[in-house]
Amino acid sequence: MPSRLVATSVGLLLFTLAAWTAGGAKTPIVRLETGRPGLGMMDETFMVALPIDNAGAQRVDDLQVTGVSLGSAPLLSPTSFPVILGPIPPGGHVIFQADFEAGNLEADFSYTLTVTGTYTHGPNGRPIPFTLTREVSTLPASPGSATAKSGSARPESPSGPPFPPFPHGFSPEVNTVRLPTPVGPFVPGNLTQPSTSVEAPPNGHTASALLTKPLTDPPVAITTNRGVGVPQSDIWPITEPSGASGGGVVFVTFNPYYTTGAAYSLDGGSTYRTIDLQKAFPHDGIGICCDQVVQYVPKIDRFIWIMQGPTHSQSGQGDYRLAAASPAEIKKHHGLVWTTWKLDAHSIGQPDPTDFDYPSMSVGNNSLYVSWDVGWQACGTKKHPCTWGREVLRIPLSDIQAGGAIHFRYTHPSNSYVAWASAVTQDTKDEVFWAGHNGTSQLRVFSWAEGSNIYHWEDVKIATYVRNPPGTTNNAGKIIKVAGHEPSYAPYPLAKLLVPHTRDWLWRFSDDIIMGATRSGKQVWFAWDAAPKDDIPQPYIEMVTLDRSADFTVVQQEQIWNSAFAFGFPSLATNACTGEIGLSLARGGGNTDYENHAVGFWGDFKVYDTTDANATTGLFGDYLTIRQNPTADLHGAFFDAFGFALNKASTAGPGHVLPESEINVDIRYAVFGRSGACPRP
Repeated sequence: MPSRLVATSVGLLLFTLAAWTAGGAKTPIVRLETGRPGLGMMDETFMVALPIDNAGAQRVDDLQVTGVSLGSAPLLSPTSFPVILGPIPPGGHVIFQADFEAGNLEADFSYTLTVTGTYTHGPNGRPIPFTLTREVSTLPASPGSATAKSGSARPESPSGPPFPPFPHGFSPEVNTVRLPTPVGPFVPGNLTQPSTSVEAPPNGHTASALLTKPLTDPPVAITTNRGVGVPQSDIWPITEPSGASGGGVVFVTFNPYYTTGAAYSLDGGSTYRTIDLQKAFPHDGIGICCDQVVQYVPKIDRFIWIMQGPTHSQSGQGDYRLAAASPAEIKKHHGLVWTTWKLDAHSIGQPDPTDFDYPSMSVGNNSLYVSWDVGWQACGTKKHPCTWGREVLRIPLSDIQAGGAIHFRYTHPSNSYVAWASAVTQDTKDEVFWAGHNGTSQLRVFSWAEGSNIYHWEDVKIATYVRNPPGTTNNAGKIIKVAGHEPSYAPYPLAKLLVPHTRDWLWRFSDDIIMGATRSGKQVWFAWDAAPKDDIPQPYIEMVTLDRSADFTVVQQEQIWNSAFAFGFPSLATNACTGEIGLSLARGGGNTDYENHAVGFWGDFKVYDTTDANATTGLFGDYLTIRQNPTADLHGAFFDAFGFALNKASTAGPGHVLPESEINVDIRYAVFGRSGACPRP
């Protein structure tokens, strides 16, 4: 029997229906449900962080847990009952954590988690009992390994673009609450010194070497910092910009409102031409929902673009379209001609309807890597359920270049349950990595060598960080919020004005998924958002560096922080010749700053704003982008970074609450690096 386990939830959730509306209507006044739990294992402690959701129409008061069990496993905590969790508004949730002794738990075995308690509702305050149950199934022990499965997809056969206009089912970005990371046993760590400061973009060469950086480091230069001028009516405030450059083309994608979700530039980002997605792709029902990710691959001279379709609940199937085009083809056909492949549930052995979300993409020596969440909202049927978790696909670059069928390998989603929404490492060469939180004091790190069909995982202890669940951050952007849209984001708690003129800009996506990941030689870097703690009063970025050659030994654990404002949404990439880590991130809040996009290098303890925001919203995110810039004259020393900020339109009226028609989304393309850091070959 293995002694180290991690677990995942499976099976149908059960709930207690407490009350009904007057007259026998079918909508419950109070309805408690369990969400997907966050799970972890550290030493001999198995941790379950269980969301308890109020799916009813009215508030639940005085929620108390009076007991919890998981099979015959001894309970370690809580050590006393009741556990008072407080009120839950309609559409809200609380997290209840229970820890169990793991010695009697078998690997790959299902157990029933049972939670009992009481709550009150209405003016009489009488306690009402409830019982919630959910099946929880353990995963293989760590370290472990598995064999990747094989799949394929044939290229789509369009009749010939440009296609006649056709509604593609554009849908707004709607995210569910991510898995809550269980709070693990405390492991002490050190606070990075100094804090990270922010400056305006350097004009030419501005010195930026500080403290741990050698004084001989070339200064940071931002050679390009321009807005992507696209119609404001076509941009969703959750912009999620992604892009890359190559072959004289800058290509950028963003969340569309209607027809445009991509644009390209032939003059280094000075001017852009938008692409009407209705005309660029076949009318096969995939559509465009939200998440889009772009890479440029110099080895095959292709832009590779992955687009997410609407979910089952949005009258879609959650499919993805993978598209490839050379810079010459983009120039010749104005961005309307692509070789495309449809990646759906059946191509990876999943039943319909199965939804996918939050794609990530990176390039190795000979392969493209794509990761996504399986079973985000729809997860098969009761009779034919999907396998839920994070999945990674490996696609040969040669298949993409040839334009015929692609033959790929993919991981089993449940093995990566703890890596929900995790990014794959950028600049990953002959091995790709991804990771998830196995509690707040441990990572589960996954690795997959390019020439192997076996992937591996291993647990790595880290210093404890503070998880940052949605709705609990204490920072705020300054002054103007965008009106509307918040009610559609249940079960997220509604954004709240912390003081009359401020807004929490991290509320919607402030959990701790590993957004930033890159490889530098034998080192693997991971970065994520963390909550304020005693010595860091604002939300910040936690970052861990591991030594691949020494069983993922922790080289350093650092923080990007400032006591006056927050940092979030980290994206990482690696300098092509020196191995230095580039940063693309968001920062802002406190009492002085709006949220802005910023770039820089780790170790300078200084980043540079690329935007100048004067409006804020709780709909910021969900990710930013950084890529190596392949321009030959820059010799690998520079990066392409894509971010955004919000600005009050010049025609906006007075007041602190504005409609979206009076807010402009400034999508920004920046090229930055160290001049002379990489000598000519």
